[in-house]
Amino acid sequence: MKKIIIALFCCVSLVGCDDGKVAVPDNNFERALIELDYDDLIDGYVLKSGIKNCKELDVRDKGISDLTGIEAFTYLENLRCDYNQLTNLNVSQNHALIRLNCSNNKLISLDISNNTYLEILFCNNNQLTNLDFRYYNTALQVINCTNNKFDCEALKAKYNL
Repeated sequence: MKKIIIALFCCVSLVGCDDGKVAVPDNNFERALIELDYDDLIDGYVLKSGIKNCKELDVRDKGISDLTGIEAFTYLENLRCDYNQLTNLNVSQNHALIRLNCSNNKLISLDISNNTYLEILFCNNNQLTNLDFRYYNTALQVINCTNNKFDCEALKAKYNL
């Protein structure tokens, strides 16, 4: 009987792990989500059901330093997060992304290798030392990567952009 109770407790615990919430530790990001009606309370979380169909997100110039939680926006096609305080941006789970504007931040790295539908990228005025899009981003048509720590024009010429 004891083994059955323990097994039942473990199953309930595992099911309860995914409670439909996504961590959003940056209060400014959560405030922006509230302004856009994707959330309703600053509690460090946003409900997955509230963001599941979000295709466009404009959180520019909101004083955001951490976009943790953006990975749960799986249908996101257009992200504007320019003019914030971001040092890191993880869009590796945003596979539907077509347009990304993350310019005028403090980004030191940006991995867009999983964003195969990405057509437009603005990442200018950051602290990037490199940008790798050689094989993965075949849909990329427009890029602005000026004012970083690498030669944007040489990179664009290398990939015929």
